Amino acid sequence: AKELETSYAKIGDLLAAQGRAREMFDHYREALDFVVKLAAQHPENTKWAALAQSLKTQTDKEER
Repeated sequence: AKELETSYAKIGDLLAAQGRAREMFDHYREALDFVVKLAAQHPENTKWAALAQSLKTQTDKEER
């Protein structure tokens, strides 16, 4: 889960550095949807829920 989180963060950071805020937001949104599904399928793995919360925090920041 940590590697997946790092990958999503790097892509989001790259998009932000290129001034592509809308694409960055869309990327975090897609990542969040993906991870929420994983968390629902594997509730015993708390890392997925933690990752989903981390991505939700990112998307919440972008919505403001």
